[in-house]
Amino acid sequence: MNERHKRLERIFDGWAASYGRSPKEEGLFVGYRRSLEGAAALARVSAGMRVLDVGIGTGALAEKLAARGAQIWGIDISSRMLERCREHHPEFRLQSGHFLEIPFADGLFDRVVSSFAFHHLMPGEYRRAFTEVLRVMVPGGRFVIADIMFASDEERQAARDRLAAWWDEEEVYPFVPCVTAAAWEAGTAGVESHRLGWLHWAVTGSKPDAEGQREGGPGEATMRNPRAEGAGSGRR
Repeated sequence: MNERHKRLERIFDGWAASYGRSPKEEGLFVGYRRSLEGAAALARVSAGMRVLDVGIGTGALAEKLAARGAQIWGIDISSRMLERCREHHPEFRLQSGHFLEIPFADGLFDRVVSSFAFHHLMPGEYRRAFTEVLRVMVPGGRFVIADIMFASDEERQAARDRLAAWWDEEEVYPFVPCVTAAAWEAGTAGVESHRLGWLHWAVTGSKPDAEGQREGGPGEATMRNPRAEGAGSGRR
């Protein structure tokens, strides 16, 4: 764990005591619950599936998938967040970990999901994160990465101006094309992006069943995606 990850661990450990089941729907988190519902729908989970939530926090997304019959594993950089999650969901299998070091064997999960954790990575780490995600999925498995993202620099600047004091200058919020490109370069099949809300997007893709089972490229995949006005109303 590098120094930046250690700093994030300290921050989230500090927040854990007062952190609610979900953040207040204000600033960058306007539409949070609706975006989680959209992300859960995009996961296409069915009963018995093994699902890993990266950056599980208190379990807000994972509990929606558990309600659909999924078996939940979760990792988080913060031990205190894991304690909070365990209080609410003792049935979840939880341990320390993060995107760049997922502490599980190859080919274990049917789905990998994440909500509002990916933006803590630096752009140069995106491809490595997707390589780890693909590693732990079964062939044909699917991932859903939901977060605060922007389609362009113009969109990001407009949000920054509108949010004013709500904007966090220390965060490096991802650009959707950069995320989809990294997913494609890591070997993902069927890379798609979905607008969940004003500030929230999801990037989805799957692990190829065999070599060569990929179509298009990252730019093409993003451009052909429907940009839903409502949560989860994109392509499914």
